[in-house]
Amino acid sequence: MTSPLESLPNEIFDLIITFLIGHDVTSLRPSSVPDCTPLARLSRCSRLLNSRVDHVLFGTIEARNSALRHGCVRGNLPAIRKAVLRGAHSVTVRRHRRTNNSVRAEPQAGHREASALQLALKARQFDAFELLLNLGLSIAPRDFRDTTILGEQVKTFARKLAEPRNVHFLEAFVNARRNTPYWHKDTKEKCSQAEAVLSRMPFADVVRWASPTLLEKLLDNGAQVNEAVVSRNVVEGQRLPITALGAACLRGDMDVFKLLVARGAQIGISNSLRRQYPKTHSHIPIFMAARHMGETGRTDVLDACVKGGEDIDRPCHIRRAPLPDEYLPPGFLHVCTTPLLTYLDAISSWEARPASTSPGLPGLTPTEGVAHFIKTLGAAMPSPVAPPFKYSLCIWRQDLHDRTYAGVPSAVEFLLVKWGTEALAQPRFFTTIKLLVENDGTGPDLGKLMVRLDGQNNSSTTDFINKEGLWDKFLAVLTPRVSAMDQTTKNILLRRVIVDKGALRHTVYSPSRWVKVRAIGQASIRALVAAGADINDQESVKRLGNHVAGYTPLNRVVSDFVHTDSLVGEYLHDHPRDHRSACPYTADVVEAFGGYLAFLVSLGADPKSEEERWLYDDESSAVEMLIAQIRKSRSRHVGGLVEQSLLKIAAKMQGLEEIPEYTGERDPFSERLGNMIGFSMSYFSRVSCQVEEDV
Repeated sequence: MTSPLESLPNEIFDLIITFLIGHDVTSLRPSSVPDCTPLARLSRCSRLLNSRVDHVLFGTIEARNSALRHGCVRGNLPAIRKAVLRGAHSVTVRRHRRTNNSVRAEPQAGHREASALQLALKARQFDAFELLLNLGLSIAPRDFRDTTILGEQVKTFARKLAEPRNVHFLEAFVNARRNTPYWHKDTKEKCSQAEAVLSRMPFADVVRWASPTLLEKLLDNGAQVNEAVVSRNVVEGQRLPITALGAACLRGDMDVFKLLVARGAQIGISNSLRRQYPKTHSHIPIFMAARHMGETGRTDVLDACVKGGEDIDRPCHIRRAPLPDEYLPPGFLHVCTTPLLTYLDAISSWEARPASTSPGLPGLTPTEGVAHFIKTLGAAMPSPVAPPFKYSLCIWRQDLHDRTYAGVPSAVEFLLVKWGTEALAQPRFFTTIKLLVENDGTGPDLGKLMVRLDGQNNSSTTDFINKEGLWDKFLAVLTPRVSAMDQTTKNILLRRVIVDKGALRHTVYSPSRWVKVRAIGQASIRALVAAGADINDQESVKRLGNHVAGYTPLNRVVSDFVHTDSLVGEYLHDHPRDHRSACPYTADVVEAFGGYLAFLVSLGADPKSEEERWLYDDESSAVEMLIAQIRKSRSRHVGGLVEQSLLKIAAKMQGLEEIPEYTGERDPFSERLGNMIGFSMSYFSRVSCQVEEDV
């Protein structure tokens, strides 16, 4: 049906157009800025109306640009062709927003330049994108009025092309612009538009999904094979650097791996990348190959990296967040990893053989994978020892946590921390642990493993897991190695376990979170004593150039407890009523620590063993250290609860049946300067002795 508007005289029709666009038709200039949105709707009613308003729709610069924007977003090919042929800019000016029917410019939102190709790509209008390329539109310096933002726009365009869903856009752009110069002036660098875009493309993201044919085409046109990019496709929810070869290793495609190596991809890592990303390992190809092996069980990519000259024992410093049961200060731990540890971290199940991505190549089980690392690739066991981090000041708490949680974990420690002691009930897991132990997989620092692992399942439900029994089973595998140690090494190991477990018991950053010495920890100490370690061995201390007998393990634990802020800090003062309930140091806490001391005494530790009093005047025996705290009134708590608890501990350690009652008077709540000075002097004198001992 014919519209009545088609038969209107030109004068009346012009009045209608003037009303619709808000501007006099007779006074339109190329620089005018009319709102042609209503007129565009009218033009779609019939061909005759379209021809009558055509001179207005494309008569101004802003109208042509608006038509070009609309065509790119909506896929209106005739509008794109008309706008470009009549002189529309290939770069749209001002911010644009997409509405239901058109794209309008918003001058009040600020100015921005975006190529017509970018609009079509973002709207995923492939026909419009291809038409723009055929019409000669591009993303080049001559198309931008403000060339200062050119680099960022090209980078954004390249990042969008790298998405898997835009593979057809990428191929069309490379085919159309591989021979089109990017710069027109001779003084500029000569390169094609395809090379200018591909050199800024995150090529590693493309390697994750593209075919070898497409990758080869991209490499021929300027893609950077050795550049690391920060990607979200390595680990979900994280932005991590990765190289193109690392992405090929993570993908596990040997054809892509060989192509990249043939085109110059480095199997190793350059010093510049090592300095640029010092806190992660995702940009090192062999670590990504190890992760792929852990996920699929395939070894071909990892074998190719080792064959290409990469070190299978390469250590890499990383940062790790503390686990829920590690009561550490806020922040990340300075730890290290190796390809073997990365492989073990990628294992997701011990029940079944991992599903390989290649037919005919079944994946290795975790036990077979560990054997492949040790026997085929020659991975060194134990893990390399990373140098400890040196602090400018002596921070004894930080040193304690670093030697317990930081550094390079052994393979056995890594698996037991990640999967828990209850995983020893799984036959394949236990077989893997046994294989690692037989090949020195416990590392050079066995004490770190025993100090860190502790706990017991006290559940009374039907799903009760006897963790202590499983740990005893693990200790039985570990016993031959401990028995093979000489007596001095056994004594040092036992001292390390006893002292550091005691220190973790009362030396924590959050005093309300106690690290208990539970059944597993006691089983470790009991096993070392059964293997022949002397629980009353006195450490050798260097004093004034001479080596003299020092503390026994029990005396060192008590000394650390009574001469740190566990008893003399602000937590044991008479808190005001509002803060009394928040004070974590109560009689129950002190008595609970006494349980650990009683356990050591039951194993043969002598609580009356005396040493020379050279550091503190009250350090003659473990019992005397506890009594001295009461005698000197170093403790302050409501009703003398702590003093009574110390008396109870001292009595139990001596085997006394009757516990004396504490009847001393208590001073009111105050900060005693003498106590603070005494603690400071004793602490710094201890630090100086440690420094002298190191020298």
